[in-house]
Amino acid sequence: MTKSDRPRNIFLSYASEDKSVARQLHHLLSDAGLNVWYDETNLVVGERWDTALRKALSNANAVLVLIGEQGPGKWQSLEMRTALERAVSDRKFTIIPVLLPGAREDSLPPSLRAIQWIDLRNTEGMSTSVSRLAASLLPDPETGSWADEEEVGDRLQQSGDPQGASPHYERALSVATARLGEAHPNVAKLRRKLGAIQLTLGDLTAAESQFNLALTIDESSYGSVHASVAADLNNLAQVYEYRGELERARITLERSLEISRQALGPRDAEVATVLNNLAMTLWHMGIVDDARVKLEEALRLTEATLGPDHPDMAVRLSNLASVQRQLGDLQAARTLLERAVAITQRVYGDDHPQMAARLHNMGTVLRDLGDFAGARSYLERALEISTKALGPEHPDVALSMNNLAAVYRAEGNVDRALEYYRRALKLFEETAGPDHPSTKSTRSNLESLENAQS
Repeated sequence: MTKSDRPRNIFLSYASEDKSVARQLHHLLSDAGLNVWYDETNLVVGERWDTALRKALSNANAVLVLIGEQGPGKWQSLEMRTALERAVSDRKFTIIPVLLPGAREDSLPPSLRAIQWIDLRNTEGMSTSVSRLAASLLPDPETGSWADEEEVGDRLQQSGDPQGASPHYERALSVATARLGEAHPNVAKLRRKLGAIQLTLGDLTAAESQFNLALTIDESSYGSVHASVAADLNNLAQVYEYRGELERARITLERSLEISRQALGPRDAEVATVLNNLAMTLWHMGIVDDARVKLEEALRLTEATLGPDHPDMAVRLSNLASVQRQLGDLQAARTLLERAVAITQRVYGDDHPQMAARLHNMGTVLRDLGDFAGARSYLERALEISTKALGPEHPDVALSMNNLAAVYRAEGNVDRALEYYRRALKLFEETAGPDHPSTKSTRSNLESLENAQS
């Protein structure tokens, strides 16, 4: 990396009580060759203070948060929040807490305590300490390993290989935690990504742990009304949904939806995502009409914000088709699914887990329409894709087996139906537990067929 690539723009955040020390630091860091934004010298007469602050923070490569004997100042809360938000989207942006004379370690705000801080409490060694601080700011604070691992994980996840993505996210999280500390927003972001992978792979306990840790970090960093907090709650609700804890999922999603609307506005695409998930929870609870209304709202909002061919549209269309199927409008469900399949195929290709989900839903509708051969073809292909992408012991594999068994039963192939019901039941019991709605439904299907043969 060339010298010109190195971060040299430093923002000084300090309380008014610490102005004299901040002035001294400004001189020392500037003499060391760093470009330091300091309000006494950089604010232009007549310029709005808050506008100048945000502009300076957006141009900075690092922010030094000075904590003196009185703790953080009134305006530092805004500066810290702005800096933490910037750090989420910019991996090379660095936040460095600095303890000034008279400060205590517990004077650090909770969101900064896990970040490696600089001790400038000894005034006799101030010049030497600042020289070392300046030297530490000159090299790039990002080695590349964390960013590279995260990027590889993202690519593998998007390509439909969650098992391959998992170790890369784990390594990225390990590096980021060591570099930034346990309570940094970027660590929370990586925990969300890793948790989403674990949820996809059916490891609900691990996923719940990651989402809870991310929620703790984000609430500490941003407060209770923030888009990241809403995302954490949405993720946790998906864990509850998988477990069959539907009322808990509903309450969590309603809170997530309220926060999303406050933080992002009512017309944001993320609001549509939470609406979609809340609708599906209501559907699973048997509140079908309310689910349909919310899904239609989510579909309209997604199309307005992301366009008619975005992959999220395929999810909304497929979910709405499931509700229409339950309401008895099979032709409407089929039309919705045909559009969803076309979008998914265009975006992901033929072998992606998203394609398996669309094919599975189409298979169930064709079964209800009496097209057993068509249903079997779609469900067998969905089972093949899910087994390859997610592993043979994933709940989605069990779901495809259960529905395939229903098709075999309708076709009169009792032996094959019994085989798939038993395999599906075993998988559901192992992954979801004996009391999960899917487990109970499959058990009932198996017992019904066995009783009919006795």
